Amino acid sequence: RPDENNANNTASTIARFYVKRSLEMNLMVSAENTDTDIYNVSMDPGNEVEAGKLNFDRLAYGFSRLAWFTNIDNDIMYDDDDMTDSIKIDVFNRNSWEPKSVDYTNYKLLFWSDGNDKKLTRYEKWNMEDYLAEGVIGNKKNLVVSSQEIVPANSFKIVNSVPVEDQTFVNNVLRCMYNDELTPWATGTDGHSLLGEDFDRDQIREIEKTPVLRYDWNTDGNSNNTISDDPMPMCSLMDPYTTGPGLARRAYTAINNDGQRTEFDSTMGVSTVILEQNLVVLGVDWRHWKDIESIIRAAVDYIDKNDGFAIPVELLSFDAQAVANKVQISWSTASEINSDRFDVERAEMLNGMKTSFETIATVSAAGKSTETINYDPVFDADVTLGNSYIYRLAMVDADGVTDYSLEVLVDLGTALVLDKPTPSPASSQVTFNTNADANASVTVFNSNGKTFVPEYTIVSGQIVVDLNNMASGIYTIVVKTNNEMTTRKFTVVK
Repeated sequence: RPDENNANNTASTIARFYVKRSLEMNLMVSAENTDTDIYNVSMDPGNEVEAGKLNFDRLAYGFSRLAWFTNIDNDIMYDDDDMTDSIKIDVFNRNSWEPKSVDYTNYKLLFWSDGNDKKLTRYEKWNMEDYLAEGVIGNKKNLVVSSQEIVPANSFKIVNSVPVEDQTFVNNVLRCMYNDELTPWATGTDGHSLLGEDFDRDQIREIEKTPVLRYDWNTDGNSNNTISDDPMPMCSLMDPYTTGPGLARRAYTAINNDGQRTEFDSTMGVSTVILEQNLVVLGVDWRHWKDIESIIRAAVDYIDKNDGFAIPVELLSFDAQAVANKVQISWSTASEINSDRFDVERAEMLNGMKTSFETIATVSAAGKSTETINYDPVFDADVTLGNSYIYRLAMVDADGVTDYSLEVLVDLGTALVLDKPTPSPASSQVTFNTNADANASVTVFNSNGKTFVPEYTIVSGQIVVDLNNMASGIYTIVVKTNNEMTTRKFTVVK
C-alpha cells in the first residue's frame, strides 16, 4: 500500500530509468533537442537548438531508410505480416538527462549527434572515454561522430580568458589532430564533395546546406510558410593522430569540381581501428550530408569489416514454453567465440511489476564453434500455476563480458493441461506431461467408442499409461479433475 502520509517524510528520492529497447542492433543515438519543434514556431529557436534538431532528424531519416527506427510507432508487427519487427534504435536526448548519470557502455554502437559550434562538456568527454574504454577483444565498442565542430571546438581550453591549445581529448580519445588551415572552400562547403579514403572508399559524397520550412500559425488559423536557411556548412579539417594503439587513417578528403584532390592537406574525417574499438570522426554535421543513407551504410559496413559486430555468442534462437506444470527453456547458437557459459535467468510478474532476475541454471558454453549447437533444454519446475514468469539468457564470455537475449514471457494458466504423447507412436506405455494432480481420473476410448480403464500412474507431473492390454490403433485419453476435463489422441503400434 502506498505511503500517503507525506508530512512525516524526512527525505525523498526521484529516480529515472532508461529502458533499453535496441536489443538486436544494440545501437544508441546520443543527440540534442530531439523532441524540440522547430517547424511550427513563430520565433527562430536559435542556431544551437535548430542545428541539434536538424542533425538528429537527418540521422533518424537515414536510419529509417534502412528500416531501423527511432520511434516506437514504427515498430509494429502486423498479424498478416510474416516479417519480424523493424530494428529498434534507442535515442538519448542529452538535454533531458542529468550529465553525471549518463552511461553508454551497455551498447555496442554509439552514433553521436550535436548542435552548432560548441564545446563538449567535461561529462560528455568522460562519457565517450568511458564508453570506448569498455571495449575488449572480441566485443568491440564502436563510436561514429559526424560534426563540423567537435575537433576544432575541443582543441583549446580557456586559461585566464585566453584560448590555449589543448588537444588531449581530441588526440587520445578521438584519435584526431586539429588542422587550423581553412577549408578548400573558405566561403562554405555547400555543393562541394568529399572523396572516401579508408572509410567509404572511392565514393564521392556531396555536402549541402539545409533549408528549414517553418509554419507560423496566425490567430485566424492560417499559416505563413517561410523557408529559413540553416547556416552554411563549414566542414572542419583534421589529421589522423597516429601516436597510440591501432591504425588511424584518413576517412574523407576534399575534392575539386573535377573530382581531383585539392592541392593542400584537406582531410575531413579520421577512421581508426583498434583491437578493442572502432572509431569514425567526420568533419561534417549530419544534416549536411546529401545522401545520409549512404553515410550510415558506410559506417555500418566499416564497423562490420573491422569486427565491430563480432560477439562471443551468435544466438540463433531462444524460447521458453509452458510444459504442463513446468517451463522448458531452450536455445541454439550459430557460432561462439571465447564463450564461457550460459546463465538462465528468471523474473516473476507480481501485481503488474517485474521482479529482479535471478539465475536458475548455468550451462557451460562450447568456447569456440562455427557450427549450429542446440543445447539441451533446461526445465524450471519451481513455478506456480496461475503465475507469469519472464525468462532471458545471459551469455557470458571468458573475459566476463555479458550479453543478454530477448526476454520471453510465459503465462502458466490454471486450466488443465495435457501435453502431447511420448513416444508417438507407442507400444508398451505412453507418457503425457500434465498439471493434473494424483486424484485425477483417466479413461481411454478407441476409435469405435469402446471404453478402457487402463492401468496408469500420475507422478511428478506425468501420466504414464500401460498399453499392454491395448491393440494397435488410434485412441483418445480423457483426463478429469474437479470440474475440468481435457483430451489428447495417441497412437498404439504393436
